[in-house]
Amino acid sequence: LYVSGVQLETGVVANKLNLIMNPGFEYCTNNVPDNWTFSGTATKSVVTSERGRCAALTGDIEKNVSCMQGVSISGQEGDIFHLSCWVKGLGIPGKQFSISAAVIYSDDSVKWHHFKCNPNINGWQFVNNTFSTDDEGESTKKAYKAIHVYLMCYNQANQILFKGVQLIKD
Repeated sequence: LYVSGVQLETGVVANKLNLIMNPGFEYCTNNVPDNWTFSGTATKSVVTSERGRCAALTGDIEKNVSCMQGVSISGQEGDIFHLSCWVKGLGIPGKQFSISAAVIYSDDSVKWHHFKCNPNINGWQFVNNTFSTDDEGESTKKAYKAIHVYLMCYNQANQILFKGVQLIKD
């Protein structure tokens, strides 16, 4: 039995719920985090750090490495979400090193939101930001059918750790 996001509420308003399954990478099968899909070249593993189990992406200077979780959530253009994650790793400045969200619209078009990690911090950093599902087209009102969350380290050389991923509808 796997249970995620259990909340006991009192009052008339529910508190915010993390939409990510296995956000802390505690649940694994053969040392691969459950509910996460790794890019073809990514080493699929977790490591234990001072923050507990973390997803570990080992950079490759010539390749794009990432892991992703698709969240099946639908809604109308203009919904607001908050994406955050703890990240540890020394990145190469000028190269992609981020947590990212891809809004998947009902017509299969995609809008990306990249929240860059600071490549000059070797310790833990909390990366977070808010984004809208608005496609920014003045004449369109697109509905969305999913949001995919990516942990990215493109053309990096070091190991990057990720912990506590959150996607919250505001």
